[in-house]
Amino acid sequence: MKDLTLIVLDDETYRNPIYRGQNFTNSISSLTSQLSTHNISHEILECKYSSIPSKVDSGLVTFAHPLFLVQSDYIFNAISLNNILRDAGILFGPVFTESDSKLNIRHIKNTYYEYDLNFGNTSKICDITKEPHNYGSLYNAIISGAAYNRVGFSPSHSPRMTALDNPAFFNEVSKFSSIYYCSNIPRLRPIEDVDLEEKTISDYYYAQGYRDGLSCFSETEKKETLWKKFVESPETIDGHSARWLFYRDSEKFEISKYLELLVVLKCKYQIGFFEAITGKNII
Repeated sequence: MKDLTLIVLDDETYRNPIYRGQNFTNSISSLTSQLSTHNISHEILECKYSSIPSKVDSGLVTFAHPLFLVQSDYIFNAISLNNILRDAGILFGPVFTESDSKLNIRHIKNTYYEYDLNFGNTSKICDITKEPHNYGSLYNAIISGAAYNRVGFSPSHSPRMTALDNPAFFNEVSKFSSIYYCSNIPRLRPIEDVDLEEKTISDYYYAQGYRDGLSCFSETEKKETLWKKFVESPETIDGHSARWLFYRDSEKFEISKYLELLVVLKCKYQIGFFEAITGKNII
C-alpha cells in the first residue's frame, strides 16, 4: 500500500495561474516534489471528474487542481497532522484568494472561493465534525484512505455540471471519523479576470446552491426546507445573495449592470439549490 494517492484533476479550466508572491507555488508540481523530498511512497493518477476512482490503495488521498496553489511545507504539515489526529477522516485547510484584477474582486473576496474559519491565533486545529456548514472544499484537502474506501468516493453530478465536493460523502465520513479544520495546511486560489466573467461567477453560484441543496438528506428535511425557503420565508434566500454587487467605487460602473448580474446570481443559486433538493432539471 502506498502512503498517498495524488489525484490530479484535469478539466476545462486548466491554465497556469498568475501569482507573483513567494509563499505559494503550483500545487501539482510542488506536491510531486514534496512527496519525493520526504520519501513518501505515492501514486499519481491523472483523471477527469467523471473517472475519479471510488477506492484507492493508499493511506491518504488528496485532489490536486492546477488553479490551487500550496506552500512548500504542505505535505510535511499534512502528514504530521495525520499522524497526530489518528481519528481524522478529512483535514480541511483554509483557502485564500488574491488578484491583480481592477474589477471589484475585493468586494466578493470573502465568499468567492475563499474559506477561512479564522478561529484566532490560539487555535490551529478545530474539530468541525458536527458542523457541516463549516466544511471546506476537497481541493488539496487530506482524506484518510480508509474513510475514502469505506464510503466509496464519487463527485456530485447536477443536470448542468459535475463537481468534486459531495455533501453526501462528507456526511458518511462524519458518521465514523472526525473532520478537522487545520490552519497550517493553507491553499491559495489566484483570481484572474476570466474568473470574474459573468458566466464563471454564475456557474460558481449555481454550484454553491446545488451543494447546499444536497446537504438536505432526508425526505422530511427536504420538504421542510423547500416550504420554508421558497414559500414561508423566501427572504431567507437573500442570505446567499451577492451584496457586493450593490457597491460602486467608480462612476464607470453602471448600477443597472450590477442589478442585472445580481438577479442572475440569485437565480442561479436558487436553481442549483432547487435542482439538488428535488432531483429535477427545472429549466
